[in-house]
Amino acid sequence: MHTSDLLPVAPPSPCAASLDRLRAVQLEMASLVDGTLPTTDVTLSAVAGRVLAEPLYRLEPRSAQEEPILASGTLLRPAHVPVLSSLGRTAVRVFERARVGIMAFGCSGRAPPAVGDSASTTATMLSAAIENMGAKAFVSSCDTSDACHLLSSLKALLSAGCSLVLIVGAIDGEVQEALERSGALREATILSDLELEPFGSVRLARACKAHLVALPTDPETAYATFTALVSPLVRALCGRADATSPASTALLIDDRTERASGPGPFWVYEQPALSRCGAARVLRHTDDGLGSIAGATGIAWRPSDLGCVLPGAVAYISL
Repeated sequence: MHTSDLLPVAPPSPCAASLDRLRAVQLEMASLVDGTLPTTDVTLSAVAGRVLAEPLYRLEPRSAQEEPILASGTLLRPAHVPVLSSLGRTAVRVFERARVGIMAFGCSGRAPPAVGDSASTTATMLSAAIENMGAKAFVSSCDTSDACHLLSSLKALLSAGCSLVLIVGAIDGEVQEALERSGALREATILSDLELEPFGSVRLARACKAHLVALPTDPETAYATFTALVSPLVRALCGRADATSPASTALLIDDRTERASGPGPFWVYEQPALSRCGAARVLRHTDDGLGSIAGATGIAWRPSDLGCVLPGAVAYISL
């Protein structure tokens, strides 16, 4: 297998995907998790950020038709502790935290990424997003001019039990050839190409029981692609019932209409006051630059099948 096959293969096109296409791609990603996920018992003081592995009901007796108070796959928060305590629980069964590796390659291809550069910023951002989903992130900075170092980093992540490895950045051509000659990735197989415009494409591979996904170095592009295409796989690896991202239609308004031209994606924030006045969510663009991510409540894009329905209509993924 060529390591170049792991890199994003197509730029965004003017024709953006519909919400149905988004859901189909996300379900395909979530379905890659097969088999039974490992579980463990934790006390109530340690439940925050863990995913419940059993349905919880009211105290016995209960009817066979009774719905659980908390369903299996629920991401537990501190606010769930009083509920668990009221059920007489001092501990609950949760899924083991999925382990996700991140390989960050230096932009120059000659040294590990330094703090503050694109690859390091993207890796740190993805690590925070992964931890927030209930998984455990492991970040490895790689010297892409050294095939042995790169291979050692990948093996270390796999040895740590990572079931998913995100590759941020590109590999030097000379190192790519060295890896191919060494047969380091001969066990890897290409599973499929997943594409969702305007988020681009990723090629998904599998090696040593782990999924490998390449992401671009730019923080904004990488986070958008991760949110749309990769986050369902992370949630599913954590055992979460809400594996797919919440998505809906919305209305995008902005005084500078040129910012809304093209298919997107757009970093946006919701205006609750305006949203309550109508049936649809009302969105506005965030500021330009990296601050656009910090102020965003979600990502919007303009599917081709919504343009004729309502001017300003967009598809929206909440973060």
